[in-house]
Amino acid sequence: MNQGYAVLGIDIGGTHIKAGVVDLQGHISDEVSVAVGEEIRTETGLIRTLKELYNACGTTQKLSAVGIGVAGVIDAQAGIVTQSPNFPLWDNFALAQKFSESGVDVPIFIENDANSVALGEVLFGSAKGIRNLIFLTLGTGVGGALILNGELWRGESGMAGEIGHMVVFPHGHPCGCGSFGCLEQYASQVGLRRAVMERELEIDDASRWINDPNLPKFVADLAVSGNEAALECFESMGYALGLALGSLLNVLNVKHIGLGGGVAAAFPLFEVPMRHTMESHSFRAVHSNVKIFTGSLGNSAGILGATAPAFARITNNGSP
Repeated sequence: MNQGYAVLGIDIGGTHIKAGVVDLQGHISDEVSVAVGEEIRTETGLIRTLKELYNACGTTQKLSAVGIGVAGVIDAQAGIVTQSPNFPLWDNFALAQKFSESGVDVPIFIENDANSVALGEVLFGSAKGIRNLIFLTLGTGVGGALILNGELWRGESGMAGEIGHMVVFPHGHPCGCGSFGCLEQYASQVGLRRAVMERELEIDDASRWINDPNLPKFVADLAVSGNEAALECFESMGYALGLALGSLLNVLNVKHIGLGGGVAAAFPLFEVPMRHTMESHSFRAVHSNVKIFTGSLGNSAGILGATAPAFARITNNGSP
């Protein structure tokens, strides 16, 4: 196998698009980031921006493939974004085809962002060698991915792993998906923001912090300092996660659970209530010896994960 393969990884987020060239060892070069404006939210605007990134990142070395991670319902085989919560104007958007037609002459891989991060951890990070895994991304929302027998489990319609929309509290808070009491409303930055407001947590300059992406770290710092309201925020988060994971373990019987995303950095603060609740809601034979870990790819998880499907093809076939 040619060790010189380089894949352009593109992480399409709700506020920024990040890109970088990745090699087989997981090293990133030529990393760039652009803000998502209104033009990018259109199909033509996105393709124009992606082509600019492709041209900028592909000048220093020959690219073998492009991998793109994006939130939403993805038909990975066809390269179509069926729908995306961050980009409501996209409707059955043939992203791979349109990007290819813009003058990209290498294979293009499209994947759901949570799936991408999980695959990235398996290829480059904390989940190396793990064949059966439940992986959750705790960010603005809650994403999920299932790795079973060493393969990403997509389900019949490609939507397997929507763990954030497991109902943990019937008749609970309304969710953007149309249901009530979904895990996402309790174990994400959205859920943490609500918990902070419900507990009237005293925060200096609260109007700025309440919508800041760094809110989880700020509340975590308060919790570490002994602030009881902040500790309660993470305790309730752990309880909700434990309810979901207990049910998942009873169904899937895996031995590894991974956590990624910005909120996962506060894992030590919600680990005990999460594990206690998980064990209280699953069979002993199922939860004994379960290992829970946090991802190691950090802020690079989106870019590295986006390249994982391409590198998997390269590893298996010798080319993308």
